[in-house]
Amino acid sequence: GGAAAVTVGDVLVALVFSFMTVILMRNVSGLLEVLLSRWTRVEQGTRYAISAVVRYSIAIAGLMAISKSLGITWKSVQWMAAAVTVGLGFGLQEIFANFVSGLILLFERPVRVGDWITVSGTTGIVTHIRTRATTVRDADGKELLIPNRLLITSPVMNWTLSDNGIRLAFDVRVSPDADEKEIRQALVDAACRVTQVSRRPEPTVMLDAMTNTEQRYRLFVFTNHVELRYEIKDNVITAIRENLLSKPYQVLAVECAMT
Repeated sequence: GGAAAVTVGDVLVALVFSFMTVILMRNVSGLLEVLLSRWTRVEQGTRYAISAVVRYSIAIAGLMAISKSLGITWKSVQWMAAAVTVGLGFGLQEIFANFVSGLILLFERPVRVGDWITVSGTTGIVTHIRTRATTVRDADGKELLIPNRLLITSPVMNWTLSDNGIRLAFDVRVSPDADEKEIRQALVDAACRVTQVSRRPEPTVMLDAMTNTEQRYRLFVFTNHVELRYEIKDNVITAIRENLLSKPYQVLAVECAMT
């Protein structure tokens, strides 16, 4: 009626299963992602989610195979499950919450690998979604590890959730004697000179205010290159300056209204 003894052969089989599980987890998910990118049109975030699910499935299957080869049954690990349950009540809530939140991120996909997001004051691209934390790399190359729970429970700005298009606004202040039509045309021409600026929708100009001391215009441009927005700001402001320098009006200020 006692438990069956574990033989050397059982241990060897368990080691083989362990080795195979590690090898499969390291290689199959990556190979699957490469095949999906080559043979299908599935986007990067979906490929990563599929690969992660496959990796988790391999880990679970491998653990079950190892347990079976060693004769480990549910009865023999009931005490461990009870200990884990007690642990959840005494400090492991955060780890468990982050793990569940990581699964929600993979399946619901409000944030995907490759998305540009702003969270906790940091803007960057999502590079990894792990079981505990998500890695975001900012424009300076610094990597921020964000607990998955924060991405589910806190406000997150996803710049590329439905599409990659964003709008940039530029405030332009000129002297009150400026010709309105000339200024409007000069601003649109300046925006159209920047290759990353979209033509559909086309750049638009609005007269924001007119006083005795200045005219304020707002130029709106659209782009599908959110990752290049700083470069686009620089290029548009430079083009505006060059266009307006040829005009006989005083340019008081040119600045981008978006950070």
